[in-house]
Amino acid sequence: MFRKGHGKLIVKPRRAGSVAHMAHLYSFVRRTGDLDVALERDFLGPQVDAPAALIHQQLIDGRPVTDLSGTQKVEWARFLVSLLVRGPEMIHHLRDLGRTELIASLEKNPAEYEAAKGSAEELTFVEYLNTRNPTLFENFGIQMLPEVLQREQFLGPLLAGKTWFVRSLHDADHTLLLGDRPMLQEGPLNMNHVFVLPIAPRLLFGIASSGAVAHAVLRRSPNQVARRVNSMTVKRAQTYVFGADDSERAIVAKHLAEPATSHETQTTPRATKPR
Repeated sequence: MFRKGHGKLIVKPRRAGSVAHMAHLYSFVRRTGDLDVALERDFLGPQVDAPAALIHQQLIDGRPVTDLSGTQKVEWARFLVSLLVRGPEMIHHLRDLGRTELIASLEKNPAEYEAAKGSAEELTFVEYLNTRNPTLFENFGIQMLPEVLQREQFLGPLLAGKTWFVRSLHDADHTLLLGDRPMLQEGPLNMNHVFVLPIAPRLLFGIASSGAVAHAVLRRSPNQVARRVNSMTVKRAQTYVFGADDSERAIVAKHLAEPATSHETQTTPRATKPR
């Protein structure tokens, strides 16, 4: 595991199961103040990660992407979209966005609250809800995540008319790195483009805008592909980069930026005492 701190590259050996997770990143805050892992337990685990794990194993075993069923393609695309939004930075953004949109919606018709407030002391409906159900504002944005992962506007760019491929890099001199922003994109969506994801140290999954773009990637030498993907991975990473070993230390040291802020304290909800 690589990260930058105080201007230096920090390298620490870690087991795969002990990295790339944060306690209660997706948790709801209950009105009692406890943290609820329902989103992870009931949706992300069984409906996103579990189906994707089976597909990932098929790809690792050498099954061609053409063997994937239509349902499997949607399941894999949903997992890929989830990689774009499940990092601390995006979860923080979703929580803020949900809070902002909910408040804006509640403030649209102040006259209705005035007519119905009765003896309530709060001046606005937002104040009323914040007094009686403050966790509503904390949870609203994260509750949107299942809907986001179902939207055609996000799944479509990975499915409709695209060419899926897997590129073996077993002959490369480099192993692939994986960053905390693992999905990589080269080229804008309205032009030739390709999405790539390292799925093993020497195996790359890709989705190209056309067969010609996919063939261009497949024609490059293994070393060209590995160097390009590793460069993109390190430059896109927010805080962490992971490797099978420290053989790619030089490129990480050269391109990994030191994080400006820590989203861990901003994003992870905290259990609170009941009001």
